[in-house]
Amino acid sequence: MAVTAQHQHGHGEARGAIAPLLPGLAALAPVLLCLSLLYGLTILDLAREVWPDPQQGHGPFILAIALGAAAARIRLFLGIEGSAPVAGTAVLLLGLAAYALGRSQEILLFETASILPVIAGSVLILKGWPGLRLLWFPVVFLGFWIVWPGWLIDGVTQPLKILLSDATVELLYRLGFPVGHSGVAITIGAYQVLIADACSGLNSLLTLTAVGVLYLYICKYRSLTRNLVILAALVPIAIFANWLRVIALTLITYAFGAEAGEGFVHDFTGLFLFSTALLGVLALDGLIGLGGVFSRARRAGP
Repeated sequence: MAVTAQHQHGHGEARGAIAPLLPGLAALAPVLLCLSLLYGLTILDLAREVWPDPQQGHGPFILAIALGAAAARIRLFLGIEGSAPVAGTAVLLLGLAAYALGRSQEILLFETASILPVIAGSVLILKGWPGLRLLWFPVVFLGFWIVWPGWLIDGVTQPLKILLSDATVELLYRLGFPVGHSGVAITIGAYQVLIADACSGLNSLLTLTAVGVLYLYICKYRSLTRNLVILAALVPIAIFANWLRVIALTLITYAFGAEAGEGFVHDFTGLFLFSTALLGVLALDGLIGLGGVFSRARRAGP
């Protein structure tokens, strides 16, 4: 009986905590329904045609994290008083125009990017600038789910792939390996390694940067300098991790043959890439924190 009473008491507390939110949630329901109908079609298309590609596999996780971050602040959001209808309507109309253009012309860049102004405009209409400041992270984080066109990805990543190819060949040549390259194709011994988009692409850089941004959001450092230093280091760390992956794949291919550098080993080095990048962010953060400790110790010294 005691257990039953305690169980019922727990349910009563849960209902008591949710009850004050019901009017606010009811007011949000039409907006959430419209957003679900609008972008539900986009999500279905992405799930069928885009996200199965390993280079785009981060999309569902970006969406889930953004939704989770927004849901975690729903109580605070509902408690905000304010509205910015003029600015909100202008931003919302801009987003809807981008969505309509992207959807009708099958331009995924516009269709996926439109979610930022659509949500930002909706928030401004409902809760004004205080509401947008509260939900800045999920809105900004959704920028990482944007699907970029292939021509843009190729234009951005081609110089990066050539840079990684040059750096890999230069290092391995100095270490005595029989290596050379033509463009993004590395020749080592009797084998050739092609630096594909999956090894050094824009999407991997965006994913690694998204992980770093999420890390900073979770840590919630008050130091602007610390946040800016880590943010500025995210892309260089991601490029360095990509370079280590290219080196690893090249050496594995040289030692065990072309088939060894593909399939499972190729995917495993992808995990190595993300692990290296994350460790790099953690190491940099640790060094900054250690520097802060020493700085405070010197100021507090005799």
